Amino acid sequence: MGYLTSRYWSPSALWIIDLVIVLTGLGFVIAAVNAVIRVLFAMGRERVLPESLARLSARRSPVVAIGCVAVLTLVLGLPLTQAVGGLRAFGYLAGAGSLSVVLVYLTVNLAVIREFRTEFREEFEVWRHLLVPAAATVVFLFPLWGIVHPQAYTFADLLPFVAVGWLFIGVIVAGFLRTRRAASFASLGRVFVSDDVRPLAPPAREPPPPKIP
Repeated sequence: MGYLTSRYWSPSALWIIDLVIVLTGLGFVIAAVNAVIRVLFAMGRERVLPESLARLSARRSPVVAIGCVAVLTLVLGLPLTQAVGGLRAFGYLAGAGSLSVVLVYLTVNLAVIREFRTEFREEFEVWRHLLVPAAATVVFLFPLWGIVHPQAYTFADLLPFVAVGWLFIGVIVAGFLRTRRAASFASLGRVFVSDDVRPLAPPAREPPPPKIP
């Protein structure tokens, strides 16, 4: 972008491009961190992860989930940045996460088609629930092919497959919850419900046995 700006606009305008990139990157980081915190909080609230992740502060902020994200970010980011530099560290982490993001979006598009052809047939619309998700699925096949078959095979190209292992662990955990803790598995879809941030409800307790006179 700096090269294009210098050649086709003016070298004196490079600071504008730098400012836009910084603000865009900051907005991306804020959105990503908020999304991760929200997911951790909701999964703690539904007791899929430790319940402490759903603990709220006096200002109703999920302080434990925020702290976990901050610690994980520093543990991963600082050593890698110190070793290879900030730009390359970002590339490595983005590469490791790109495959999982593409697979998630592919799965969501296919799930839309399936659900509106089975569970919500009365609401099915060809344009919204078939053509649009089908087109999006085809679009996401291009980055998927680029990730799986890169032009140059280096160590960095292997990092996205770390995400495959992480997703595989998630499949195992989901299968365990589905068979052993069906209520927790059914609640996973409530992660992004609008009333997400509410205090953790105390676990249900059995009523005490009647006193024998």
